[in-house]
Amino acid sequence: MKLENPFIITGYRSEKEFCDRREETAKLISAVNNGRNVTLYSLRRMGKTGLIFHLFKKLENSKKTAAVYCDIYQTQNINDFVKVFSNAVLRKLESKPEKFFKQTMEIFKNIRPRVTADKYTGEPLLEFAVERSESLLPSLKEIFDYLRIKSQKEKIVIALDEFQQITEYPESNVEAILRSEIQTMQNVSFIYSGSKKHIMQSMFTGSSRPFYQSTEMLLLNNIKQSEYTSFIENNFREYNIKILEPVIGEILDFTNCYTYYVQYFCNKLYSGYKNVITEKSVTETINEIMDENEGIYNEYKNLMPLLQWELLKAIAKERGIKSVTSMSFIKKHGLTAPSSINNSIKSLIEKEMLY
Repeated sequence: MKLENPFIITGYRSEKEFCDRREETAKLISAVNNGRNVTLYSLRRMGKTGLIFHLFKKLENSKKTAAVYCDIYQTQNINDFVKVFSNAVLRKLESKPEKFFKQTMEIFKNIRPRVTADKYTGEPLLEFAVERSESLLPSLKEIFDYLRIKSQKEKIVIALDEFQQITEYPESNVEAILRSEIQTMQNVSFIYSGSKKHIMQSMFTGSSRPFYQSTEMLLLNNIKQSEYTSFIENNFREYNIKILEPVIGEILDFTNCYTYYVQYFCNKLYSGYKNVITEKSVTETINEIMDENEGIYNEYKNLMPLLQWELLKAIAKERGIKSVTSMSFIKKHGLTAPSSINNSIKSLIEKEMLY
């Protein structure tokens, strides 16, 4: 029976199973220790959330900072944000039930604790019910006031994941409301993480936006091939599976060193082969992944205009291209006029099919 798969594709398990990001981790630690806020952004599934939990593990080891993670991807408005944010903050910072209930009742007028059961384990969980059905902005202020009190005794870092989601709220002044509270915080650092690069850049570099130049910008790029080569080889070797460097090169060429795809590909290799991984193993795994996703690819084809589909295929065949309106590219793939291509490119970028 094989041991636990070392190539994890969700969550965070240990430093040993986390690849590289030493420079990015050092920058984040420096920012947190010195009270600077950070905007962490990249394409989706490049490993932002894993990096945040890797940072939290480092901070946990130092025992100097309380770390709060809050994913707001599912929120639709400011009320949703208040509920998710208050749950994340209070669950992390108030772990002792008796003290938790006492302080919660004293500090919050609109938020009340309640005990529920975890739907998977059955263990008791503390949740927070927001009692008012109208605007919860007063409760939001209460949360920030609470953080001001807690941060007098310990340093706090809060990671708001998928932060660009607040631009989708129907309320028009959410950025300004949050900025006005956050800019007065002492001993609390914020990491704003997002996967829509153009929106995140606009939020923090646009001169008319409330968060303009309020953070360090940290773009998460692909991990270097040399780093991934060592990581993959060492993980397979530890479980007595042989893999040669040229074979690893094929994996990284196929996945383009894209974090999730590298992890997913190696996860499947580990589960599918026992003693040695060869070029044949890689080819078989590629075919398996393509077969698994055939229905998805066909759905993409059915949902987009023919020109967009043909353009997407052409770019994929080229493994990326700098000038999509060059005549050599257009003629090679039998595409239409540059003006039509520009419109298709814009649409594909909006759909996050291209970047």
